[in-house]
Amino acid sequence: MLTDHAALLAAVLASPDDDAPRLVYADWLEEHGEPERAEFVRRQCRGQEPNREVLYARVLHTTHDDTRGPLHLAEGNDWPIPDWWKRSDMPAIDGIYTLWHGFVWAVTCSAADWLAHGDRILAEHPVTTVRLTTMPDVEVSFGPFDARPERGETHPMCVANLRGINKVKGVPYDDRLAAEALLAHVWPRVKTWTLPPGPRAGDTLTINGQTWDVLDSPIVGVVDAVRRPPAADPV
Repeated sequence: MLTDHAALLAAVLASPDDDAPRLVYADWLEEHGEPERAEFVRRQCRGQEPNREVLYARVLHTTHDDTRGPLHLAEGNDWPIPDWWKRSDMPAIDGIYTLWHGFVWAVTCSAADWLAHGDRILAEHPVTTVRLTTMPDVEVSFGPFDARPERGETHPMCVANLRGINKVKGVPYDDRLAAEALLAHVWPRVKTWTLPPGPRAGDTLTINGQTWDVLDSPIVGVVDAVRRPPAADPV
């Protein structure tokens, strides 16, 4: 049986565009010793507080040593990071959390950080947008090269594996689109995925043992199709 807190949080996660469960959750927070966060949720829901970003960065150990230490809250944050965030035990990522209406709605980080912490972040926040700064390590097994489908189509012989987390059959033939298909399959609550910019001249792609300049490869049209601007912030 869910506790009151778990039930209220589940309602927030299930309705990411609805302020009503957020405001009910804010009442619970205030009743349980978190008035500062409760007020933050209410102010953002009322439009009295803009979107806020929480940044993390690595600090150099010494001025003569480029070895970077663990991630810490960055000095460049545009607002004083409240104590409730510091107490929240949110994972430190090499990137940015964007808060909207009291919760994290967007995450910008490396693929490695998302693979390591995505489930934990989604357990507490209704994230709908993830912007990856690096490509996830996706393995795509292709069918016979002479059976290659038309550009952009899926193929039942194509199987993609995301670092052993999950396998999906019938993915797009292109590894970038396969990555998007896998990410959407593993984390369906995230509605918008943004991957790093597409390949440039000189990059290579190996298909069934044959290496191509990526801009001359049979899937260049598919690769170009995934270039898109970052997702817009919610209104």
